[in-house]
Amino acid sequence: MSKKHNTFPRVVVPVDETTAQPFETQDETFADEVQEGLEIAAEVEVAASIAADAGVTVAEVASPGPPKPSYEVMLALVKSLEEKVAARSTSKPVNHTANSSARYKLSATIPDWDGARQVGSLMRILHATGKTELTEPEIFAAVKAGAEAKVLSTRQDPVHIFQYYRKTLKRNGFCTKI
Repeated sequence: MSKKHNTFPRVVVPVDETTAQPFETQDETFADEVQEGLEIAAEVEVAASIAADAGVTVAEVASPGPPKPSYEVMLALVKSLEEKVAARSTSKPVNHTANSSARYKLSATIPDWDGARQVGSLMRILHATGKTELTEPEIFAAVKAGAEAKVLSTRQDPVHIFQYYRKTLKRNGFCTKI
């Protein structure tokens, strides 16, 4: 847009004189080029918003010529994006309060299991306690210890893994709530 007169620049569209229709290039029509320009404009707007959040000017981030954003500017943008993603991905903490009255009876043997690896790990951890009956706090402690010993591999809280697979363990006859 021209700043002097607040008007759009004049666009010349090549026209086929025989059909009075705009020429089509091999790959794109003029409308495709306009659409691509609008998409680029939207990307620039997003980049400008991120840059403003990071305290950086748009000229530093998206200059048309050889000057590229400095390493520090790019780090600031990356840090800003990481903070935004981290703020969105924080979830409510899972309730890991053990029900001290809940008791589980374990089967005498570990059933054959070819499903989720974590279920097999939970079975081995609980069977390794050597008890046939466990309270929920004892199970939570055993599962945490198994995760620390790398028997249960997870990035999540190991108690959450037990809570998630509890029904699977019951359904497959490894434990029953008593």
